[in-house]
Amino acid sequence: MAYVGGGTIPGSLLLIVSFIAILYGQLSFTGIRLFFIGFFGGAVGAIISVLIRSDTLRVDPYAHRYFVAFQGLTRILLGVLFGFLLIAAVKGRLVGDAFAGNNYALFILSAVSGYSEKFIPELMSKIETQGLRATNTAKEASRNVS
Repeated sequence: MAYVGGGTIPGSLLLIVSFIAILYGQLSFTGIRLFFIGFFGGAVGAIISVLIRSDTLRVDPYAHRYFVAFQGLTRILLGVLFGFLLIAAVKGRLVGDAFAGNNYALFILSAVSGYSEKFIPELMSKIETQGLRATNTAKEASRNVS
């Protein structure tokens, strides 16, 4: 129960703040609004993940309830961070160019990234591999020119 409370209570507060910022905030820069969509989507996905896991999660019976609550909070914060990273990757045109203009698709992708613990780390590994390939190709091209 501490895991769910530790995750959903702060997560709900993040949802409320992000929702108010998206709808009523005087955000003149569209990019900031998109990042709030990422925060909101990531938090929603993480809260869903915490709630779904609550009945199958094995908790050490001797673990302090604050430690368990902190684990739930950490899961929500990771979800928010993953939602932010997804928006940054889309805005940076590293992934999902087709989603760049569709806020609803960005929200869903942010929620998926907040829900899944593997989505963003695997995406980052893929970007890293592509970046290394591009760097090696550029080095080979510069050697061939010289």
